[in-house]
Amino acid sequence: MMSKSSFLGSLKENSKRRLWVWVSSLLAFVLVHPLTLAMQLSQVHHEMDWLVKEYGLEMANEIIRSHFREMVIWMLGPSVMLMIFTVVFAVVNAVQGFSWLYNRKKIDFYMGMPVKRSKRFLVIWVNGILIYCIPYLLGILIGMLISAGNHGLDGGVVKVIFQALFVHLLLYLCVYHLAMLAVMLTGNIVITGMGFVVFCLYEWGVRRVDYVYRARFFRYFDVSSYSTNMRFSPFNMYSDIVNDQAGMMIQIKTVILMCIFAVVIGGISYFCYRKRPAESAGWAMVFSHTKPVIKILLVVPMALLMGDMVSNEVRYQPQQGMSGVWYVIFALALVVVLGSAVIQVIYEFDIKGALHKKGHIVISGILVALIFMGYRYDLLHYDSFVPDPDKVESIAFVPEQYESVDYRSTWINVKNGGIFREGSPSEYMNLHNTEDVCNLVKYAMDQYDTQFPMGKEMIFEEGMDNYWSTVKVTYRMKSGREVTRRLWVDVNDQQTGEYLDRIIGSPEFKEGYLMGASDRLSQLVTGSNDQYQVDAYYGNLVYEQKMRETEITKLLECYRADLENFNFTRVKESVPTGALRFEFKKELSGSYYGKGVSTWELGINIYPFFEKSIAYLKELGYYMDQQINVEDIDRIYIINQNSESYREIQELQKTQAGAEMILENMPEATEIYGKYDIDTRGYADYTSEEDIKKLAGCIDTMEMIYAGRWDNGAGYDSDYSIFVYFKADSEMNRKYGTYADYVFQEGKVPEFVQEDTAFRMEK
Repeated sequence: MMSKSSFLGSLKENSKRRLWVWVSSLLAFVLVHPLTLAMQLSQVHHEMDWLVKEYGLEMANEIIRSHFREMVIWMLGPSVMLMIFTVVFAVVNAVQGFSWLYNRKKIDFYMGMPVKRSKRFLVIWVNGILIYCIPYLLGILIGMLISAGNHGLDGGVVKVIFQALFVHLLLYLCVYHLAMLAVMLTGNIVITGMGFVVFCLYEWGVRRVDYVYRARFFRYFDVSSYSTNMRFSPFNMYSDIVNDQAGMMIQIKTVILMCIFAVVIGGISYFCYRKRPAESAGWAMVFSHTKPVIKILLVVPMALLMGDMVSNEVRYQPQQGMSGVWYVIFALALVVVLGSAVIQVIYEFDIKGALHKKGHIVISGILVALIFMGYRYDLLHYDSFVPDPDKVESIAFVPEQYESVDYRSTWINVKNGGIFREGSPSEYMNLHNTEDVCNLVKYAMDQYDTQFPMGKEMIFEEGMDNYWSTVKVTYRMKSGREVTRRLWVDVNDQQTGEYLDRIIGSPEFKEGYLMGASDRLSQLVTGSNDQYQVDAYYGNLVYEQKMRETEITKLLECYRADLENFNFTRVKESVPTGALRFEFKKELSGSYYGKGVSTWELGINIYPFFEKSIAYLKELGYYMDQQINVEDIDRIYIINQNSESYREIQELQKTQAGAEMILENMPEATEIYGKYDIDTRGYADYTSEEDIKKLAGCIDTMEMIYAGRWDNGAGYDSDYSIFVYFKADSEMNRKYGTYADYVFQEGKVPEFVQEDTAFRMEK
């Protein structure tokens, strides 16, 4: 049985041989880190005079104390500097502690000593931890004393400091054991370094291959739902723990995962240490049976990554054709051969090794070919996957930019009364009409695959009635599995519209996607909310009225009642009469230069069929029957691009007779590069009250009627640009400036405007 004294003696003896590592660690943690903290706190003091002059003594002291606290947390908590020191000393301690395994003479010396291999391992392992922990603790204590002297320390800060100590120790153990494993598998320091880098990046490389090949070969792959972040990387796990947005449950799970990672990798390292042959010092790889496995595992993703790079260069698009595929195949084969040869040369430290182990090249080539064909021909049926509705618990159906309000967000992520930048309606939407969604998915895929067959160029013929819009569909299976696809649906198709009416018209969709239907929005606008200053405006985003809290609450009640009539078809056939626009502002206290403000905006459309909402808005006097107030208007100036006439002239210029006709009717036309530059635009300036009244009833603000709607609903006529000029003494002139942009709905341009702005050849 090992005595305590002999173990301590061994630790002391081992420390003598690692003196330079001890000194380096003490310099980093006890000198450099506290000195950096003191310098950072000193810089804050230099700003005191400016802050007093700007904010007054009391406010300046508050800002300084707050900033001291932030600086201490930044330096002594989960700081970048401490994280870098942790990683560096984890690698150095692992490599330096077991570097004697690289030298046969040292191995003979250590093996000749009457010390068990297990004890020697334990001594070096414990010493490596002490070299990190003792200087870290000393440095933290010194930093805390400096912080206390600057009034930057309190109970909350101390808690953060020791939480960071625990997390950094976890990170240290994970990296320490990973570097140890690299040492145990290799025979010299160069290969150890390469092995450690491979361990750190291999998962990223595999995920990257999977990501780029899914994106290239699968037309229904949802890029936004796929992350190439490594799940089993110590660095990513550390980031998840220190990320304030991660959530308590995620942080606890990640801590457990890091503990398991450290134990498992440490156990494997010890196993390899016990099995490591004594004569392996200086070899590239210690265990011969791992050589072919590691070589193949490296060559396959390397070849596939190179294949993707070549695909980008030769513009190989498998969904549209086979052009360039032979360059890709050549690149795959070349990397398999050269990669296998180079790794074998490294294994043998002999250039002749490039010609050895040809069987490994064949195996790697077969694997690369199988994986490439698996993606190219969808052998696992990823792209064609549509679940059985009976096996689905719920579905999230999220159209892209549906219900857009002048490109303002129509959805914000609200949790526990707070607003978060990250998030998606998917997490709040649980559709249970799974059969409708699955049937729509099958129908839409059949339509899309028929019109745009895989492997053929996508051709959009003029006059096509189809309008394809994207939607993100997430299936939550009863088995616990979650599957996400990005779908194209033809929103002009009648049967698709029937499916969408049932899906978008369902209460679950409205609750998840439309913020006005959600109780989460009510939490933000009520007086009980003390986190945000809430301002709400109703109007057409040119004319707006600020609303009181009681008015907002009542309008939201009316809005929810009107949503019973909300479905895909009604919205598609409508243009919003106005919008409810919210501004949520939150003060960010403790900012270095005073208090900052974070702002979120949210828009909610009001449609003509929202009878209760419109009735209430009329009662308040906010509703506008027309999109402009005639009394504010000085004149309306309209420009018509006459794009059809321009295209006709382009066709005429293709023939000699047509060119002569152009010159005959328009002698002022200027010849440029063999063609005639002709301005087809028409202009009209309406100043009379009668004309302004006519136009007031048929124009819309550009914010309320926009092109490219998800549902391909009513858009504006892009030929016409309308400039509404306000009177100099009007409130609108003072508020918005000289003019505002307006548009005509498609097919609703008044005849007299068409006549006044038409292009005529004989002019």
